[in-house]
Amino acid sequence: MPVDAHDLKTDGSIAGVLHINPADDPIAHQAATFIVYFNDTTGRFSIDHCICLLQLSQNNHLIYQSPLSPIAPGLSQNDYTFREDGSYTLVISGRPKQDSDFQTFMLQYPVSVETGVYAADSQSNNSTLRMSIITILILLQGFGLWWMYKRLYA
Repeated sequence: MPVDAHDLKTDGSIAGVLHINPADDPIAHQAATFIVYFNDTTGRFSIDHCICLLQLSQNNHLIYQSPLSPIAPGLSQNDYTFREDGSYTLVISGRPKQDSDFQTFMLQYPVSVETGVYAADSQSNNSTLRMSIITILILLQGFGLWWMYKRLYA
């Protein structure tokens, strides 16, 4: 079973929406791209001012770790090729560099990898990525508005 498309996780004021290419359904022996869009209700978070890590584990055993690779403000993209199918845990964690002031966070996502073939042309993948990013932006904007409404009128 694949990860839920555009999986939103929060830790305090930090929210992260995960999208995995191809099609939120990673396949063993094929490159998977992890795209994470971040939102901070305090407005302090920046990937450039973060010691942010992506960690993958299987059965509580760390199999991969990498710093997040920012591609735009609040947006990161990292690649990984799973060697076998199975259940994995993806953890995105971050703490501020000395010159920054946002909360430390940890976001945890379940990932299921299957063996199979994914056949789609690159134009379709690019279109899917664009639509995914737009969807993520809309979801996080709505989350931010809800959060502000809740704080103002609670």
